[in-house]
Amino acid sequence: HHTMGNVCTSIDDYNRSLLGAPPRVILGNNGNGPPVRLNIPFNVRGFACANVPGIRDADLTVPPELAEKGVTQDEWTEWMVNNLGRVQRLARPACCDILLTLSTLFLSVCFCNGYKSYNKALLAWQNDFNESVLKKKGVFVKTRANATMQIDHQNPHNRNGRRRTVCWISFALSPVEMEVLGNEPFRTGYQIDGCCGVEKDAVVLI
Repeated sequence: HHTMGNVCTSIDDYNRSLLGAPPRVILGNNGNGPPVRLNIPFNVRGFACANVPGIRDADLTVPPELAEKGVTQDEWTEWMVNNLGRVQRLARPACCDILLTLSTLFLSVCFCNGYKSYNKALLAWQNDFNESVLKKKGVFVKTRANATMQIDHQNPHNRNGRRRTVCWISFALSPVEMEVLGNEPFRTGYQIDGCCGVEKDAVVLI
């Protein structure tokens, strides 16, 4: 039996790379060309009842790689702070407020419904961001996640280890990279049949 790890919580850059996250900026032409992809750390949620901002404070300013493509600070704030922030609030189900008064079964249904609503809203957010702002500037955005299994030192009886997931938001900056990113899966790495089941189009997986 696996142990559920926190999903896409705040992880330092060194450990993000160990968990399979790519570098922040990827250059074309074997590292000698202009930037072709930008990867922003993405925090989905700390635990079931947490409110977690999507991006770090250091990323509240539009990155220069996107500014050069014509993305303004107002557009960045609208989509990466305001609109994404509304999506992030869906990661905290309303039933958290009455956690102690509900049965375990009802809580499971509540959390899973919240998880599915969050996935749907997160997918809609990136589709709308692409269509409304980014594609006309030659940019494409997609959320990515990678899961690995680690030895659970806190629970030696758990032979299968602890699942750790790292998430990021990828921005493709060239026509070729836009197509490449569009064909990449939302999730890679260790997948499980969790309490909410695995949905084919799920953007993140608890």
